[in-house]
Amino acid sequence: MENTLPSKVEIEFRHYDLHLQIKSLCPFIEEEKPLTKEILEQILHDNNVIESCNLKILEWYFKKVTTLGEAIADVMLGHGSAPVREGSAYIKFENSEFSHDDATYWHFVQYLFKNLSEYDLNQPLPVTLLYVRKDETIGTLERETEDKDGLTIKKEVMPASQGFIKVINPGENVQFYEESNKFRATLDGYVVLVNGVISVYPPFYVTEDSMNLYFINYERSPHTLLKQSDVNDYKFCHKFSEAVTNHRFDPETPIGEPILLVSGKLPSEGTDATLEFYVEVDNKYIDIDENGQINYREVQKFPSVLENDLIVKKTKPIKGKDGHDLFGNVVQPRFPIDIILKNGSGTIKEENDTEVIMYAKNEGLINYSKDTISVSEKLQIKKISTTAPVMSIQK
Repeated sequence: MENTLPSKVEIEFRHYDLHLQIKSLCPFIEEEKPLTKEILEQILHDNNVIESCNLKILEWYFKKVTTLGEAIADVMLGHGSAPVREGSAYIKFENSEFSHDDATYWHFVQYLFKNLSEYDLNQPLPVTLLYVRKDETIGTLERETEDKDGLTIKKEVMPASQGFIKVINPGENVQFYEESNKFRATLDGYVVLVNGVISVYPPFYVTEDSMNLYFINYERSPHTLLKQSDVNDYKFCHKFSEAVTNHRFDPETPIGEPILLVSGKLPSEGTDATLEFYVEVDNKYIDIDENGQINYREVQKFPSVLENDLIVKKTKPIKGKDGHDLFGNVVQPRFPIDIILKNGSGTIKEENDTEVIMYAKNEGLINYSKDTISVSEKLQIKKISTTAPVMSIQK
């Protein structure tokens, strides 16, 4: 099916026309024109699929790609109902708000937790998530008692004979009890059901630099409050360092605000090297023209010092102290910037562990060039006639 608007938004029908998705949702359409919500909805309308889309979920994806400037692949927008065969498995959830068959919802939840970032922690969700406590029953495994036809995105009947007998298996943090046909959670978290596997994702997020642990405080049902024991269990299971900082938290923090629970220790900032000049300095050379003649008028503009004058003090760089992340790994501070300072002719350097001090060895002109300070003996002009000045060196 062709889009009437030129764009990179490719509409696809997958799994025998049961799933509707965008192959790659990009922040720009052709010729680097920004994608807008209106353009996106127009494309869906012109493809006669807008009524089959979950527009709230689509708006969430749209906001993310346009805010971060990154593409998202395989964005599911809507689904039909798959044909089922007698004996196919499905889950009857303890929480009746959620349906086994809502493929668009489950695909969104899986994408969210598989690609979770700090950006996502602060974004309101277009749906309420299913939440369970440790050892609680998620749902019961049931079996279809008869064949059922399906319906594609295009509203075409799909005979039951084209279906297959479905199975459901426990995934991460879920156990199945055959004697009761119950799926139970082995920890607190958010439930996801995709491709016949039911899992529970922990409600915690460790930042990419491993410096902070957050509680993922999304709209959830039931609205179970976080307990300190939940945090302690997570820290123990993931072998957090004992030296971390534990933050006090409010279990009643408004929905949508991530809760900071634990932090590592940031390295302390070091100090860059500094130079403190006690006299005026210049980085010019004494100019000598092509005939070897000195411009004495320019010489008079150079700063000068007396013998034993303090010229400059350099404070050496100080390295900061190491920090550590949540798992005890060392986090090194930024390496401080040093300043190269060399003493040239006519200078005396004194140095200790923290500073370098430079004095004038003799009276003269200061030159600071190529990281080197030098003092040249002062030039004087003595007139011995009205027409011929000569140069002498002051000792």
